[in-house]
Amino acid sequence: MVGTFLGVLLSYGFVNPIASNLHHIVEEKVQDLQIIKAFILGFAKGNPPLVAAEMARRVIFSDERPTFEELETALRGKK
Repeated sequence: MVGTFLGVLLSYGFVNPIASNLHHIVEEKVQDLQIIKAFILGFAKGNPPLVAAEMARRVIFSDERPTFEELETALRGKK
């Protein structure tokens, strides 16, 4: 009986939070790679760099996505 309670405690209190945290980390890294892929594919299709960057910007989650003006200012180097 002690083994059962210990197993439940370890699985819900230790393993599950670690697995959940790793899942979120992997999702963030996959999104970064999808942004890079969208930019490269847009540029490879012959679009100008600003248009390819706009295509990549659309892949970013809406809560982290910069506005078009912020993106253009950052790419052109204006302050």
